[in-house]
Amino acid sequence: MSDKNQHEANVRVLNEEYERLLANPENIIVSDDLQELLDLPMQGTESPDAIDTMVISVLDPQGLPTSVRGEFQCLSKSANGYSLILSATKVKKEFLQCIDTLSTEKGLLTVQGEYNLEIQDCELISWSVIQTTAGDFSFSVQFRSEDGIF
Repeated sequence: MSDKNQHEANVRVLNEEYERLLANPENIIVSDDLQELLDLPMQGTESPDAIDTMVISVLDPQGLPTSVRGEFQCLSKSANGYSLILSATKVKKEFLQCIDTLSTEKGLLTVQGEYNLEIQDCELISWSVIQTTAGDFSFSVQFRSEDGIF
């Protein structure tokens, strides 16, 4: 590689890092792998209008929360229980495995955002993930509880 090409490559890398740092007003630098592990939405590439309006969390086998984050779509109640729908860019396999355990064993389900709920004895009726557009999913969950705090 010539000196000129090497210089241009170095400048390009510096410019990309500079733009990444400027897009991070909280001055938090986290690797993509750690961010995925922590389940934190820290990407500076989203528009300011694209904020989470709902976070649904359940506990994993170690007692740590695992969540799906997205935009609130629907909250409804019927004779059979409650339904929540949100649109998300990602629904992790680990989250689906954890929420699925609520169909055989009652557990904790929390919702934060537009509506705050804490359901201690959540009994899962059903869940579904539907791809609405490329990169967007609709996640819905139906559950029942006799001890929900709204």
